[in-house]
Amino acid sequence: MSILDALPEVHSQGPPGGPRTTPPRSKVGPIRRLLGCERATARHSWVALGAAVLLGAAAVVSAVPAQAATTIDPGALGGTASVCAKAAAAVDLGTLGGTYSSATAINGLGQVTGRSATAAGEAHVFRWTPAGGMQDLGTLGGTYSGWPPLGGADSINGLGQVTGYSTTAAGEYHAFRWTPAGGMQDLGTLGGGTWSVADAINGLGQVTGFSTTAAGEQHAFRWTPAGGMQNLGTLGGTGSEAYAINGFGQVTGYAGTAAGEQHAFRWTPAGGMRDLGTLGGTYSYANAINGLGQVTGTSTTAAGEQHAFRWTPAGGMQDLGTLGGTSSGGAAINELGQVTGYSTNAAGEIHATLWIRC
Repeated sequence: MSILDALPEVHSQGPPGGPRTTPPRSKVGPIRRLLGCERATARHSWVALGAAVLLGAAAVVSAVPAQAATTIDPGALGGTASVCAKAAAAVDLGTLGGTYSSATAINGLGQVTGRSATAAGEAHVFRWTPAGGMQDLGTLGGTYSGWPPLGGADSINGLGQVTGYSTTAAGEYHAFRWTPAGGMQDLGTLGGGTWSVADAINGLGQVTGFSTTAAGEQHAFRWTPAGGMQNLGTLGGTGSEAYAINGFGQVTGYAGTAAGEQHAFRWTPAGGMRDLGTLGGTYSYANAINGLGQVTGTSTTAAGEQHAFRWTPAGGMQDLGTLGGTSSGGAAINELGQVTGYSTNAAGEIHATLWIRC
């Protein structure tokens, strides 16, 4: 049981992943009360929680913006967290006949995707299901298929569709979408390019990633079953990459500007590519987008530090600060606008971090 589980009168918020709404008695409320957020003078201030706090060890909690840091004593949360009374069961998913396999993503049905060695020594993407076990998803005619370059946390959707990239018979790398009904589909490239990779897939089977163009540039794309691969363009520069897509087909990542900088963007079907700016520095990039179109990622500041940010359509880009150190980064964002990632503390250590809104 974790520290959060030990909080009084708290009900579970359900499984992680996908849209969620706050239940009447969620874990968010007690955290807010504990941190004194209900008495905060500034609305929508942010609190960065180090991983050590969530695990029951003493740590510093820094509030941003312009709010004094608060030291949390784990004793106030009911003492040191105890180990779960019932150990989790480890399930060996096996291999595709080789000597190794590794999983990278799981959907709400417990279906898993990853990569495994085959008996022939090749590396292939797999999908594992509780009913059918590990299935080789094959390749696009080459000898290799793998998960998206950034780790593939969003490489399987709720329908069991999988995305990644694979070598073709010609030796090129192409993005693919695999479906239970149709198998592995080559998503092609952007008009004469030689390679493409996919980073994420949403519940509609739409895929995002990046591809080379006929001009040799690297551009973000969105692929849809109806429209195929669409070039999302740039912010006036020569390159862009897309890393995440939400259920409305909105895409985020980074793109080059006319000034030669790299800025985070949000692309929407209605409005196209929008520059999300920076925190005063010269570059930013986005890693994740939620169903409300809110984005998180990392940006440089005017002081040259690297900080996590949260961008909203109404409020723009907000600096989420650090745990007392000089750097932080946003990796994921949920439907409540809560962000997780990493931050350095005053001692220079890197800790997993959760930013919640008060």
